[in-house]
Amino acid sequence: MNHQISIFKRKTMSGYIRGEQIAPYIPAKLSPQEGFEDDVCIFVKWTPAIKKWWKLYIDVIDKHQCLKYLKRNPECGAVAISRTAVDFIKEELGGRNEVAYIPQQHCNIERLKRDKGREVKVVGFCGEFHTFQPFEDEIRRKLKGIGMEFDFYHSYRSRQDIVNFYKRIDVQIVWRLEPGYIKMLKNPLKLSNAGSFGIPTVAYPEQNFVAEYGDTFMQVKSIDEMVMGVEALKRNPTLYSQYSLAVERKAEEYYITNISKLYQQLGEE
Repeated sequence: MNHQISIFKRKTMSGYIRGEQIAPYIPAKLSPQEGFEDDVCIFVKWTPAIKKWWKLYIDVIDKHQCLKYLKRNPECGAVAISRTAVDFIKEELGGRNEVAYIPQQHCNIERLKRDKGREVKVVGFCGEFHTFQPFEDEIRRKLKGIGMEFDFYHSYRSRQDIVNFYKRIDVQIVWRLEPGYIKMLKNPLKLSNAGSFGIPTVAYPEQNFVAEYGDTFMQVKSIDEMVMGVEALKRNPTLYSQYSLAVERKAEEYYITNISKLYQQLGEE
């Protein structure tokens, strides 16, 4: 028997991606007010105050506080956004097995591709202001020293904003500050987004990046190494093409129709 899925979300970017974007592809009801008692209900990055459904999942995303609710309600399932988050949540919940792995779909629904003949000249980072700002001046200065423009984008509000950002860059970098516990709940969406356009990434090897993307991105341990990696991609078209093709193939796994199938599995009894 297959059960209808209802997704409950708030007005956040996570609710937009894991609710509004994905619901039509499952298909699922979005924040229904009634008629969900026999549904599989998924709460995105928050927890309900009442209980009246057939089955409940909490989509933890990166909200560590959701784990407290899951510990108090062992009958409730969890949704994890990365493979490292699956392991972390299971450990936090004392080895409970009902943790579903559902990564975020990338932004590139139209399957747009970067023009392979375009000059490599724009480096970009798309993310929260406070995580990157401490490094911005140094990175911008060093990239300018190798003849690269830099685009730090943190004012996005919609999927199209993110798409427009990736349409104008040639290399993505990821270098940021994250509290320790949040690192275990992060996901490789930045790699998926850039990779879907065929854009290589040069990044610190965050645990979730390595677990899911392996050697399809250029791993660096310092800002100077990052700048050298960008310069290598700029000057070596063969190297650029190798990383571009590898990450593009991997990112296809995170296309929205593939991710919707993982949600549908939660409705199968």
